[in-house]
Amino acid sequence: MASDPAGQSPIARIDGRAGRRTGSHGAAEGASAGAFGGSFRDRARGLSVRALHPRLHPRAWRAYLDGAEASYRRHGVERVLNRVHLQRHGCALFWLVWRGGRVVAGVRVHGPHATVDSFAAPVEMAESDGVGEVLRVLRARLGEGVVEMKGAWVRTDVRSTRGLSGAIARCVPPSMRWFRARYAVCTADRRLAPAWRTSGAAEMAGVPSAPYPDARYETAVLWWDSRRMDHLTPEVSRRRDRDLYELAATARRRPSLEDEPHGVRTLPLPPRDPARGRPE
Repeated sequence: MASDPAGQSPIARIDGRAGRRTGSHGAAEGASAGAFGGSFRDRARGLSVRALHPRLHPRAWRAYLDGAEASYRRHGVERVLNRVHLQRHGCALFWLVWRGGRVVAGVRVHGPHATVDSFAAPVEMAESDGVGEVLRVLRARLGEGVVEMKGAWVRTDVRSTRGLSGAIARCVPPSMRWFRARYAVCTADRRLAPAWRTSGAAEMAGVPSAPYPDARYETAVLWWDSRRMDHLTPEVSRRRDRDLYELAATARRRPSLEDEPHGVRTLPLPPRDPARGRPE
């Protein structure tokens, strides 16, 4: 489970220059390789996953916050969500998972951050003896771009939760490409780490877990490196490419889920459909 102290990055300005990182909060001024409103699908499980922005999609943003708050409350850790702060400052990008017209899962993205102080991970790992190493690696990787995945949740009151965690994990590679960030980072309880690994995550070596948000959890740091995805199976690599293609194609047809389409950026459409091997 990921959680949120105060001080997360404000809403990314989507009309700014692509890929630019500014300010003490480390908010990206513009999504350099994405289009809010685009989606990809998990056809086997009937899921649709959409890329959204708090300002462009306020109703969807409320749905994300409602779902996160309910999930955190169910686990008795709602205090770490800090909904009031999120309502005021938003995030750079968030993803929602739909099944049959109902929101069933979500996650959000902060960054790329300009300073280490903007990351939540060191705060959440403060009780780990390895927090110094976490800070060192964050500083070393800032220059190549680091986005932080936060607030992942899934509904448990649906007929089947199968595939929901995997759908959330699939949001990480497009989030990295979206902001031209080499890296992504998150904290998660070790019991949840296998789901993140399906999209290329690796637990940070040499960093003991932290009891965050409380002693029930063994929270670890997970990293993605877009240049080191060789361990992914061919099937997972093809799925990742297909997700990127679908995001670009659907955003061109439907730039916004609500009536505020101004300033939406478009993901450059790959020349070929990975599923068909020919130009679309």
